[in-house]
Amino acid sequence: MARVRFTRRCLEEDLQRLPKRVVKDALEAARAIERNPELGQTLAPPLDAFRRVRMSGNYRLVYTCETETETWWICMVWTRKPGRAGDVYRVLTRLADEGLEYR
Repeated sequence: MARVRFTRRCLEEDLQRLPKRVVKDALEAARAIERNPELGQTLAPPLDAFRRVRMSGNYRLVYTCETETETWWICMVWTRKPGRAGDVYRVLTRLADEGLEYR
């Protein structure tokens, strides 16, 4: 079984603002990732270090592997809004550019 953790930002921001059903889906997705870390689809460059799992509604769970500790970090649970500033992939790009921190 893989080691899966939520980043502090994801726990303190994303999961706090989401509907309970989406949080439940995120926890179920985390358990699925523990069983099969490569479950999600790899994102296109420049975000190809990340994988995503589609969840109910238009939500995405985005995660990556920290190779030094062999830990899979769930970085974001966010909505997909193509072409808009609040789109999951635009927000992820900004966070990655700012130096997304794990732990």
